[in-house]
Amino acid sequence: MKPFRTVKTFLVFVFIVFSGLTSVFAYRIEVTVSGHPGGLLYLGAHYGPEFLVIDTVQTNDKGYAVFEGKTTLPQGVYFIVIPPKTRFDFLLLDDQQFSMTTNLNNLVADLKMSGTDKPDLFFDLQRDIASINLASSQLDIKKQYFKNSGQAMPEDIKREEDSLKNRRIIVYKYYKSIAGNSYLSKILDLMLPPEFPTYVLQWQTEDPAKYYYYYKDHYFDAVDFTDERLLRTPEFIFHRMLQEYCKFFLSTRVDSIENVYKDVDALITKASANIEFEKYIVSYLVDHYETPSVIGMDAVFVYLADNYFINKKLTWADDKAVSLIKERRDEMQYNLLGMQAQNLKLKKLDGDYINTNEISTKYLILWFWEPGCSLCDELTPVLHSKYEEIRKMGSELIAINIQRNKSEWEKYITDNKLYWINAWDPDGVCEFYKYYGTNRTPRLFILDSQKRIVAKDVKPVDIVRYLQYLDTKK
Repeated sequence: MKPFRTVKTFLVFVFIVFSGLTSVFAYRIEVTVSGHPGGLLYLGAHYGPEFLVIDTVQTNDKGYAVFEGKTTLPQGVYFIVIPPKTRFDFLLLDDQQFSMTTNLNNLVADLKMSGTDKPDLFFDLQRDIASINLASSQLDIKKQYFKNSGQAMPEDIKREEDSLKNRRIIVYKYYKSIAGNSYLSKILDLMLPPEFPTYVLQWQTEDPAKYYYYYKDHYFDAVDFTDERLLRTPEFIFHRMLQEYCKFFLSTRVDSIENVYKDVDALITKASANIEFEKYIVSYLVDHYETPSVIGMDAVFVYLADNYFINKKLTWADDKAVSLIKERRDEMQYNLLGMQAQNLKLKKLDGDYINTNEISTKYLILWFWEPGCSLCDELTPVLHSKYEEIRKMGSELIAINIQRNKSEWEKYITDNKLYWINAWDPDGVCEFYKYYGTNRTPRLFILDSQKRIVAKDVKPVDIVRYLQYLDTKK
């Protein structure tokens, strides 16, 4: 299999930047962990799914250590890791000189902060949520027991589950009520379910589609896009919101892709209130839709490339990032769903030539592969096992070798008894890479009777079921 470069690795770490590090203020964080003498402590910051380790120190014989630096750290949710697996979180705000103490045997319960005049509600919140999490974990064990045993789930377990969810919401609301207009209050806004007017809630049963679009349009109402501190939070806070928005409000609407583009634009416009928010959201969208889980949503990646990177609309995207994204966009731009597929003049194994546009069939499957590619070697026989069913459904398949080594190709065909249409491009004129993105293999495309691309990268094991699904969509 050819190496498949993604944009993610480049973008994520370029955009995790600590702005404002030239401040004259210093940070000094004293930490005492009773029961951890002479051990290591790590200071780090949350950044969605990323953990940014800032410093490592060793405690003295009383479990005491100091993290300090000559420049202030950006505000957000930070953590102290006590190897091998213990961690606690804390808020780092404008006051960056304080002390924290705890006990290794009772980490969250014994957490205390001193040296600051701001009450640390965050520790109290963690303690209350920890008790709910414990009860939830115990409930999960019960649920797993009934699942494994095949018994029906008792009603009291569902009631207990709902009760825990309600308790969690009550705790969040309580701390929000006493947190004022603080950073903690903004975090809790993102963790609480949205509160809609009664008439809107009625739409859930009266007009579900109307409720869906209202929810979509108001999904980010609780987010203060001017406050980049919300990016420096654990994965389950803002990052989760972004994931779920893409999952439920964008990727579900692949058949209405032009409207998805409008929602992408609207989201980026919201994020433009703060450059760090814009970087975070655009980077996530690029990564998410470069290799999407929903077939056809790579069109969003091409849209982002054309409308935000290649036209230099994003001033923070350097030439290297733009070049990498353009390269990936060029591999995708001619094989998006709904596009007319590029005609291919191919030479069959017996020496005759065929044109894909001249093959009359309900669906034409193009399987791009190469001998010696481990994934191709694994999946080609799986797809071949479905060939008879494909033919019976009135469709055809062409297995296209993208390489020009005939002997190795012929040997594989003979060894595996591949009797479908085997073809290749010995003259190198078809430009598979340009029109079908064969920088990675294998690739599978399904063309309809008009030779439009109606699906791609369907798993071989699912090909028959997917052809049946396409028939139901007509």
